[in-house]
Amino acid sequence: MSEEFEVPELSDDPTPDERAEFVILRFEQFIRDGRKVAEGMSFNIWQSMAKTEIAIAISET
Repeated sequence: MSEEFEVPELSDDPTPDERAEFVILRFEQFIRDGRKVAEGMSFNIWQSMAKTEIAIAISET
Protein backbone atom coordinates (compact mmCIF):
# COMPACT_ATOMS: atom_id res chain seq x y z
CA MET A 1 0.00 0.00 0.00
CA SER A 2 2.33 2.71 -1.24
CA GLU A 3 -0.26 5.36 -2.11
CA GLU A 4 -1.14 7.83 0.62
CA PHE A 5 -4.87 8.37 1.11
CA GLU A 6 -5.92 12.03 0.97
CA VAL A 7 -9.25 13.54 1.95
CA PRO A 8 -10.42 16.28 -0.41
CA GLU A 9 -10.88 19.81 0.92
CA LEU A 10 -14.34 20.84 2.12
CA SER A 11 -15.81 23.82 0.25
CA ASP A 12 -16.55 27.09 2.07
CA ASP A 13 -20.32 26.47 2.07
CA PRO A 14 -20.80 22.69 1.90
CA THR A 15 -24.18 21.02 1.52
CA PRO A 16 -25.21 18.44 4.13
CA ASP A 17 -24.34 15.67 1.64
CA GLU A 18 -20.88 17.16 1.03
CA ARG A 19 -20.32 17.41 4.80
CA ALA A 20 -21.39 13.79 5.29
CA GLU A 21 -19.11 12.61 2.48
CA PHE A 22 -16.21 14.56 4.03
CA VAL A 23 -16.76 12.95 7.45
CA ILE A 24 -16.95 9.48 5.87
CA LEU A 25 -13.68 10.09 4.03
CA ARG A 26 -12.06 11.31 7.27
CA PHE A 27 -13.15 8.07 8.95
CA GLU A 28 -11.58 6.12 6.10
CA GLN A 29 -8.39 8.14 6.56
CA PHE A 30 -8.35 7.36 10.31
CA ILE A 31 -8.70 3.65 9.57
CA ARG A 32 -6.07 3.60 6.84
CA ASP A 33 -3.53 5.76 8.70
CA GLY A 34 -4.12 4.28 12.16
CA ARG A 35 -3.94 0.60 11.39
CA LYS A 36 -0.97 -1.60 12.03
CA VAL A 37 0.38 -4.24 9.66
CA ALA A 38 -1.10 -7.19 11.55
CA GLU A 39 -4.27 -5.59 12.94
CA GLY A 40 -6.81 -2.83 12.54
CA MET A 41 -7.19 0.38 14.48
CA SER A 42 -8.46 0.13 18.06
CA PHE A 43 -12.22 0.64 18.13
CA ASN A 44 -11.93 3.02 21.09
CA ILE A 45 -9.48 5.23 19.20
CA TRP A 46 -11.66 5.15 16.08
CA GLN A 47 -14.75 5.98 18.15
CA SER A 48 -13.04 8.96 19.78
CA MET A 49 -11.83 10.31 16.43
CA ALA A 50 -15.28 9.78 14.88
CA LYS A 51 -16.99 11.64 17.73
CA THR A 52 -14.65 14.60 17.30
CA GLU A 53 -15.19 14.75 13.52
CA ILE A 54 -18.98 14.57 13.89
CA ALA A 55 -18.97 17.30 16.56
CA ILE A 56 -16.87 19.56 14.31
CA ALA A 57 -19.16 18.94 11.33
CA ILE A 58 -22.28 19.71 13.38
CA SER A 59 -20.80 22.85 14.94
CA GLU A 60 -19.90 24.23 11.50
CA THR A 61 -23.49 24.11 10.23
